[in-house]
Amino acid sequence: MEVMTQEDHMTDPHTSPDNTPGVGTEDAPATTEPDTEELTAPSTEKEPGEEPLAPHPEEPLAPHPDEPLAPHPTEPTLPQAAEPSHHAVGIGVIDDEA
Repeated sequence: MEVMTQEDHMTDPHTSPDNTPGVGTEDAPATTEPDTEELTAPSTEKEPGEEPLAPHPEEPLAPHPDEPLAPHPTEPTLPQAAEPSHHAVGIGVIDDEA
């Protein structure tokens, strides 16, 4: 059994102690240097904490798929249920004497 030293624990996890590439590194994309156009183009990345821009006022806002659509004020809503003939006065207590 081989004894590992402190130095062995501090090797790069992607290389073995004999400096051969680790498993899976053969599929990693080769790094390329950006060209001059990429270096001079303004960054589109946001700074940490930077707020996104507000939508343009002429663009309609799309409803969020998780939120139900609110009825339009001119559209009729579903009829409301009639009020019950009793009311709760406490947990498990119903008062019929109203």
